[in-house]
Parts: sequence; structure tokens; C-alpha cells
Amino acid sequence: MMNADTKITNKLEDYLEAVWRLQQAQGHAHVQEIADIVGVHKSTVTTALQSLVKKDLVNYHPYRTATVTEKGEAAAREVERKHRLIRQFMISVLYLDVKTADENACRIEHALGPQAFRRLAEFMAYVQESSQGAELMAGFQNYLAESLGERETKDLN
Repeated sequence: MMNADTKITNKLEDYLEAVWRLQQAQGHAHVQEIADIVGVHKSTVTTALQSLVKKDLVNYHPYRTATVTEKGEAAAREVERKHRLIRQFMISVLYLDVKTADENACRIEHALGPQAFRRLAEFMAYVQESSQGAELMAGFQNYLAESLGERETKDLN
């Protein structure tokens, strides 16, 4: 959990997550790779990295690679956990396709507060573990198929 000194904007969370994912894949992150992931110019990445350094979330020096700090890794993991849960909810409960679910999860992950995240996690556990969960989901899938008609039923399977 971040305190007031380490609270970061949604956009900075995107940069932090990009650095963390690249670091997991290859041990570090290059500015150009971060720019490609986030969809901005290298100069914008440099400014964001400097902000993350001030908050002790990233290690970075100009013209070098970036890595997350221990504190940065904890924050990135929390964002990733939210993203995965929201994405899974959208796929398995709302029957959205993977691309749509992923795009929406990326936007929602920043806004979902701790209590809402816990409740969503509990709801997902309930649906998966409950004897009524499968019946509830089948009923919802049938409802969607009937209300949407032929136009979107292909997304339900």
C-alpha cells in the first residue's frame, strides 16, 4: 500500500508497470521499449522515470536502463493483481473477449479502490466455489444470448 509520498498518477502507474514487466522479461527496461509499450515519445518516458525515481519506485540514470526498486515492485505487483482480477471478471463473468477485457482492465485498475478490489475478489471466489455459481453464470449467458440476439452471441463461447 502506498502512502501519500508515493501516491502516483494513473499514467505513472502505467510506466511503472511497463518497467516492471520489461525487467521481468529481460532484467531491465530501455527507454525506447517503455515508450513503445506506453505509446509515447522517449522524452516523455524520461520525465516519467525521473518522477518515479523521486518516489523511490525506479532506479534510473539518463542514457541507461531502468529497473524497479523493491518499493516499486510491490506497487507494480498490486497494479498487476488488480489488472488480472478485473480482466478475469470481464472474461469469465461478463463474457467479453480477451482484447476488450484487457483494454478495460487497464483503465479500471487505476480507479479501483482497496475495498472494491477485495469485494470483487470475494465475488469471483464465490462464483467459482459456490454450487450456485455455475448455474448463475449459465443463466446469465443464456440471458445475454437472448437479449443480444445473433449480433454478439459468438463472444459468449
